[in-house]
Amino acid sequence: MFFSLSAIGLIEIETAFDLSEYSLAGMLFFYGYTARILSGAKIFRSIFAGIVSLFIGLLIANIKILSDFLKKYI
Repeated sequence: MFFSLSAIGLIEIETAFDLSEYSLAGMLFFYGYTARILSGAKIFRSIFAGIVSLFIGLLIANIKILSDFLKKYI
């Protein structure tokens, strides 16, 4: 969606990349939070699960980026 807005000239491509990264982070948190809420956990534990799932997802993404970088330059 963000890249479509960039294609028609409403936002710049850098902004589209930034918005897609932020929406990914929001979705990762939301999925972890919602999974815990639906399992019957309390709010604090659900928020904690959302934060943990966010950090795990971002860690995996950064490991992938780092491995691609190392393949390219090593």
